Amino acid sequence: MPLTWENAPKGTKSYALSLWHLARDGEKSYWVLYNIPADTHSLPVDVKGLGQSGYNDWKRTGYQPMHSQGGGIKEYNITVYALSEELKFDDVKVDRAELLKSIKGITLAEDTLAYTYETSGRAARNSNQRPELGRDQSKKRQGQQGALTTKEKSRGNRFSEFDLDKDGKVTFTEFLQREKTKKGEVDTERARGKFSRVDSDMNGSLSEQELANAPRGRNNNRPELQ
Repeated sequence: MPLTWENAPKGTKSYALSLWHLARDGEKSYWVLYNIPADTHSLPVDVKGLGQSGYNDWKRTGYQPMHSQGGGIKEYNITVYALSEELKFDDVKVDRAELLKSIKGITLAEDTLAYTYETSGRAARNSNQRPELGRDQSKKRQGQQGALTTKEKSRGNRFSEFDLDKDGKVTFTEFLQREKTKKGEVDTERARGKFSRVDSDMNGSLSEQELANAPRGRNNNRPELQ
């Protein structure tokens, strides 16, 4: 999702970012990004090549799509940290815990933007505000547009139909099994062709974004990979 921030204090040398959620069974980390250049004040949708990616709770680097279990309103938090220096790590997998430990003593300011969506599909209520690093970080604010959060939720529901082992990616085996569940007997080679056309980064698995971009069939609510 896009994000902007402002009011960073003088002496800021870099920024770090954490996307996290307080679930019933503890805190979940979906995204860690650090060493964002000090002259950066916004991130575009699907940002790449800016800063360094840490590890999420799924043991992968980069952004992990959110898919909390259960219905109702869920709250997620994006915290931006203004730091007095860049971070250096020696052979360490930088997750949220490691990031928070490393920025103690060098955090000049921080702020958290809180936003919500409902898994029923209704758009989240929001005030469309953005983090302001010079202000009290204890103020939680809803900030992402309802259309965006609705889209995120919709993709997540379809994705979960394919992601049978719930590991955040869809392998060809999972795709084929899901097709057989829906259609019965399936032409394996034709299914492989569909799968390959949507696998835009050619890494042998489908991300939530890749699956969301697949054309849909006319008479159902699932991606039609053709």
